[in-house]
Amino acid sequence: MSPIQLVPKDKVVCGVRLNLVSGNNAKVWGIDAGLVNITGAFSGLQIGLLNGFVDWLDPTYKISNATSYGLQLGGADTVDNMTGGQVGLTTHAGIMNGVQVGVINVGLDMAGIQVGGVGNYSRNMTGIQIGTLGNIARQVRGVQVALILNANVFMDSNMSGVQIGLVNAIGGLGHMSGVQIGLVNAIGGHMTGVQVGLINTCTYLTGVQIGLINIASSGERAIPFLPLMNVGFY
Repeated sequence: MSPIQLVPKDKVVCGVRLNLVSGNNAKVWGIDAGLVNITGAFSGLQIGLLNGFVDWLDPTYKISNATSYGLQLGGADTVDNMTGGQVGLTTHAGIMNGVQVGVINVGLDMAGIQVGGVGNYSRNMTGIQIGTLGNIARQVRGVQVALILNANVFMDSNMSGVQIGLVNAIGGLGHMSGVQIGLVNAIGGHMTGVQVGLINTCTYLTGVQIGLINIASSGERAIPFLPLMNVGFY
């Protein structure tokens, strides 16, 4: 279903598009403002309650693979491929090079910074995640900071960098290369680096664990359990 508009849906708007309720065009170059802003791609600024690249009223609408450049400001921001920034209650990007700031942020393939009032999710993250409650990711190269939980809990999760939170976890047979600082630090697979916390646990250890309880469960080239400090050379 197409909204009532001056410029046809398959045309490009250059300049300013003002949507009393909603607008839907192939591309917008400039300023896009309204309650609901729908476009295949844009360069410039989008301001609205919903800034999106899916026409929710048309099930046959296809998401564009074109890259958008600029800034989205809204209640809910969604984009397929973007270089720039998203600020909203919720933000979602398939491929994002830039910054997401919201209550909940999702950047499937993310290079940049996520700042979440509740939390952040990324499938592949290169950069920084800062979440009040937590951060969840699959592959991380960078930094995760959370008051409660940093969790890379997929079977093939890996991280290179730093985790700081009450609970830091790398699930499955995942590998951590870097530093974990928290109350509980847990790695299902191989830890290369330093764990600092009340409880530190991993399967294989190449590095140092500093805490009340330190576990390197495989016992290969490390003591399986040692209080205060454990050193492994796996």
